[in-house]
Amino acid sequence: MSRKLIAVVGPTASGKTSLAIDLAARLPGDFEAINADSRQVYRRMDIGTAKPKPDERAMLTHHLIDIVDPDEPFGLATWLDMANEALVAVWERGGLPVLVGGTGQYVWALLEGWRIASWMDARHKRYWRSCAGSTRNRASLFSRRTRVA
Repeated sequence: MSRKLIAVVGPTASGKTSLAIDLAARLPGDFEAINADSRQVYRRMDIGTAKPKPDERAMLTHHLIDIVDPDEPFGLATWLDMANEALVAVWERGGLPVLVGGTGQYVWALLEGWRIASWMDARHKRYWRSCAGSTRNRASLFSRRTRVA
């Protein structure tokens, strides 16, 4: 199975989506876009993010756009997991993924195969949430953070 990937990167509103759509129209293969923009992942954040318009999304399947709400925690580790899942799915369908975006850290993390651990596992989350329950606990939270193994 071929594991090829095309990357179209650059600043906001520089024509990356148009280029990806043009490539998909001109070259043989089943292209699918993988978003590599740290702001386009958020729902309802359409102004200033240059998200692909509905007609552009109809011309080329796009992944990782409008996937989280602005108040949800989301970062590089989560994006990288989701991007890798999307890549594998496209390859398994026999498609050719096109990485499209301008968030350099996302692009390099994927292209260079970075391994990013989630900063907090479920056990630590439970601990910190229990500590934050009272005023006294919130006041001592910083001093106790180093005791979590």
